[in-house]
Amino acid sequence: MGQSGYEYISDSLIIPLDSGKIYCVSFFISLANKSRYATSSFGVLFSQNIIFQNNTYYLPFTPQINFDTVQAIRDTSSWIKISGRFMSSGGEKYITIGNFRDNQTDPILLVDTISSSPNSIDAAYYYIDDITVIECSDVEFYAPNVFTPNGDGLNDLFEIKGLQKGDKINIYNRWGTKVFYNVNEHAYWDGYTTSGEPCSSGTYFYTIDLINGERKSGYIQLIR
Repeated sequence: MGQSGYEYISDSLIIPLDSGKIYCVSFFISLANKSRYATSSFGVLFSQNIIFQNNTYYLPFTPQINFDTVQAIRDTSSWIKISGRFMSSGGEKYITIGNFRDNQTDPILLVDTISSSPNSIDAAYYYIDDITVIECSDVEFYAPNVFTPNGDGLNDLFEIKGLQKGDKINIYNRWGTKVFYNVNEHAYWDGYTTSGEPCSSGTYFYTIDLINGERKSGYIQLIR
């Protein structure tokens, strides 16, 4: 994506996805040599119908998988693997990869060493290779990385699969303040603090302390 518009890569899947199954998604990216900008946000959208982009603005959809790296990916000499997983609603036939954030929320970075080049590309332009979508049949634990608690009945909860009684969940905001805590094998987060206050849209960090002593952690994107 760039200052003036967005581009996406899209294709049809070999077979539609099955409802209720967990799929692992991965691909490799590398920043184009002449790209003036870099970003830390990448999304993967699965849909039942092909997505058409009628203008140069970002696609107004919530991807099932949203990758927000700690720093903008600026590597032009090697390939960086990005991976995630999600639970299918069923019937998805198409995959679309790109940046699903608008210009106000997308953390793009000016690449100083390239910005002065007369042949530079005025965008955060990436090469994408080796896209894989496979069923994660061996995954017992699953935590989505995006949810939309807007009351429409779709993806309203951050629900973790594979927990046992006694597993402890903590969720923190970007400043490290704990906003939610639960001890339950059927734990979920509805986007409110433990005291009942609504949390704003943004990226949150979670930790899960399992009763076997193992700790799992990750990021969750809350979109209202």
